[in-house]
Amino acid sequence: MHTSHLFVPKRPSPPAIDIEQASEVVYRLDGYIMHTEADSARGTPSEWVYVAADGQETGLRSQVSADSLRAEILRNATQ
Repeated sequence: MHTSHLFVPKRPSPPAIDIEQASEVVYRLDGYIMHTEADSARGTPSEWVYVAADGQETGLRSQVSADSLRAEILRNATQ
């Protein structure tokens, strides 16, 4: 998952001013990875699911790890 960051200067600042005080950051949530634990009574494995920012599951899921799901998300984003 890739979240975009946009750093915008509030005003032109002289070099002596700390950059953290002279900028603001804007975050945009594209989605998140939700983890569900295995349920042996139901026979369901642990699973990681990518959920879009609107709360809807995207269909991208992994039973391996969050990292494997992230790699799949990045592959789909570059296609």
